[in-house]
Amino acid sequence: MTVRNGREFLSIPGPTTVPDAVLNAMHRPAVDIYSGRLVELTDGLLADLKKIFRTQGNVYIYASNGHGAWEAAVTNVLSRGDKILVLESGRFAVSWGENARRMGVEVEILKGDMRRAVRPSEVEARLRADKGGTIKAILVAQIDTASGVVNDIEAIGQAMRAAGHDALLMVDADRFKLVTHREVKEQPVYALVIAKSGLKLTESKPDDTHPDGAEEGHGNKRPNAIHMSRGHLTAQTISMPDLEVILTQITGRTVLDKTGLKGNYDVTLNFAPVDGQPTLLNGVPQEETRPSIFTALQEQLGLKLDSQKAPVEVLVIDHVERPSEN
Repeated sequence: MTVRNGREFLSIPGPTTVPDAVLNAMHRPAVDIYSGRLVELTDGLLADLKKIFRTQGNVYIYASNGHGAWEAAVTNVLSRGDKILVLESGRFAVSWGENARRMGVEVEILKGDMRRAVRPSEVEARLRADKGGTIKAILVAQIDTASGVVNDIEAIGQAMRAAGHDALLMVDADRFKLVTHREVKEQPVYALVIAKSGLKLTESKPDDTHPDGAEEGHGNKRPNAIHMSRGHLTAQTISMPDLEVILTQITGRTVLDKTGLKGNYDVTLNFAPVDGQPTLLNGVPQEETRPSIFTALQEQLGLKLDSQKAPVEVLVIDHVERPSEN
């Protein structure tokens, strides 16, 4: 029996959980990529990206994770056989160097420590020793790891100038210097309670799979799974705290479980998407006949969402900077 329960949430550097509003917006047919709305949208994005990054040069939309950006930077700046100096601090700068090595670049690592920042004096000493100027670029990271984020990029640049070296400094960094904190504020919430009509949930049995089981590849069905699509939820052996999180995503407002239910339940719920956008079938908008999420909860599960106010933990942005001009 699997013990996996609830919806998976990403809590790693880089990729994050995609909001349901974004996932729902993606439920539409592919469009012509050579004309019409997509071309207009792309032109608008490219123009707006120039404003965000404060550049007069051309910008490009590059679909990849951070490793793809590393590869793009190396491809556009270096050639096979060029030599680079990678400043070890944290993990990511070394990984960037490994990426370059696979592309035919000669890589030297300036040894550091996974637990501290780069020492500019060591950078200066190594560059002074490079009498022939064989080092074409220096790679350093200022993001993601506890040691990397405290690297003093300005000081490293000063060390390069003090050494009189012509190497290019390449930095993987957060340009917006975002600072946040969490605090508790009184906010509108929904309290999840049992409806007056009575509970209509089916309590799960050990090793049981819901008859409408969520399929996870090749037609396989298993318990402890959650399947969400536009206006539909199927879940097996989920708790009320699990449902609380799902309903928070669907409604866009914090949901607090006040049912007092302690068991695990099998759930099937059909409702009209809350974004108000029509469901498309072969590109044609369909008439919506499903009830709202509020009505669906009462009629199908015997649960109700009551609008209230309650203390809620929120994310507060303390500081964000505009990036410097390129």
